[in-house]
Amino acid sequence: MNREVEMRTLHTVGVGCVLVTVLAGCGSSTSSTPPAASSAGSGGGAVVRVASSTLGPYLVDASGHAIYHFGADSSGNSKCTGSCLTYWPLSPAPATLPAHLTGVTATLGVLARPDGGNQLTIDGFPAYTYSGDTSPGSTAGQGLNASGGLWWLITPAGNPLTTAPSPSATSSGRTY
Repeated sequence: MNREVEMRTLHTVGVGCVLVTVLAGCGSSTSSTPPAASSAGSGGGAVVRVASSTLGPYLVDASGHAIYHFGADSSGNSKCTGSCLTYWPLSPAPATLPAHLTGVTATLGVLARPDGGNQLTIDGFPAYTYSGDTSPGSTAGQGLNASGGLWWLITPAGNPLTTAPSPSATSSGRTY
């Protein structure tokens, strides 16, 4: 099977899975269910979709876990290293970046890490998940001041979502 046929087959399977997922979720009233998903192509890595919550729309990975922006980072430069990555794992970049993602207007890219890994970037900024988000739809990292900066969800346009969570949704006293 040649590469073009493989890619078309993977795309068709991916679209079928998305349709099944979307149709299965139509009867759900959960506000954190992503409304659409898009495949990032073959080779694994991050798949980015849009989810919504009372804070507004934000990006999630293939597992439905929130993707975060670290306020200490700059475009093309990650300040989260060492023990920081234990709490804030990097979002791996896919082997091939998707040309289009439903509902996402931000530009996806790749940051080559010093350890040899490739990290997903969103509008040039490194993307992370949070170890404290124990299930899809959890946004426990939103607004945390940890590892030397603030952590924010990322909007579909690629901006930090700086809406603070409600007091009942935060845990006090956490520092990393």
